[in-house]
Amino acid sequence: MPINNRFFIRKENFTLKEALEVTGIKTEFNTDIKLKNVDTLLDANVGDISFFHNIKYLKDFQNTKASFVFCTEKNKVKISPISIALVHEIPYFAYSQVASLMYSLKKEYPEQKAQIDTKNIATTSVIKDNVIIGENSIIEDYVVLKNGVIIGKNVIIGAGTIIGEGVEIGDNTIIDYNVVIEFAKIGQSCHIYSGVKIGQRGYGFAVDMINMKVIDVPQYGGVLIGDGVDIGANTTVDRGAINDTTIGSYTKIDNLVQIAHNVKLGIGCSVISQAGIAGGAEIGNFVTLGGQSGISGHIKIGDKATIIAQSAVHSGVPSGETYCGTPAVEYKRWKRIFAKTYIAKKP
Repeated sequence: MPINNRFFIRKENFTLKEALEVTGIKTEFNTDIKLKNVDTLLDANVGDISFFHNIKYLKDFQNTKASFVFCTEKNKVKISPISIALVHEIPYFAYSQVASLMYSLKKEYPEQKAQIDTKNIATTSVIKDNVIIGENSIIEDYVVLKNGVIIGKNVIIGAGTIIGEGVEIGDNTIIDYNVVIEFAKIGQSCHIYSGVKIGQRGYGFAVDMINMKVIDVPQYGGVLIGDGVDIGANTTVDRGAINDTTIGSYTKIDNLVQIAHNVKLGIGCSVISQAGIAGGAEIGNFVTLGGQSGISGHIKIGDKATIIAQSAVHSGVPSGETYCGTPAVEYKRWKRIFAKTYIAKKP
């Protein structure tokens, strides 16, 4: 899945030479080759450039279709036979440098012809260019709709809300007060409660300890939210770094939840207050995450699994299982550990 082209644009005719110049890498290959996209190891195709920096993605590294991959000297022997290794001491840093040159924020959206019924739009709201507002939608006081926004039918947008460039909101969705939504597409019949922030950049920094540099890792994905989703007050949903952060239809998210970049939440999940899901975690369908539970990045939780409140999950959870504790283990095992540790020692 390439960079989300609704919100970001790729520099035309970007060459391998430009990528090598910014990263300081030397190679004997033809540097005039044009690069198509940056992408994950799993999703990259011929002409794309990717990176390998986490052992969890070794299988993807060995099978990627990317033409070029940033990797360390130690790991280059493990690369896919159809890929060329670009050796760098800090592959994540090199990727960040290239992605920052290759992509930029989209500033113009095509003209969208639509009739806007002003009777339900507060005079204090600000409506920018090329905005579509569907029938019977209500725009309350001090709402800002940026360029290229698409609002469906029967939508309510509460006072003080800001909808960023190019955002799409489906029919019958309710957005409460003081919400900020960027880089997102939201489905039908959703309810976004007050104070929610969707589509802000995820937490990502590349560190070069040798040269004492820290740079922001560009976040060029979006947020895709299905139908019938509830997102509770003051919850945050970061946009993806490359692929989109996704929330499946009919998932219900409580107040004060943090969902990091590139998280994939399945259909019909329940995420209770103060839970945190780290970047790249994949949550199956109909999963329950208890209050204050923490899910580590880049792990998978199977369908219909349950994570009990205040548990810290550091590895994958099979479908249908209940996990508990810190670090989280299968619930029956946790009860045995608890019995031996606490109950047996009581006077």
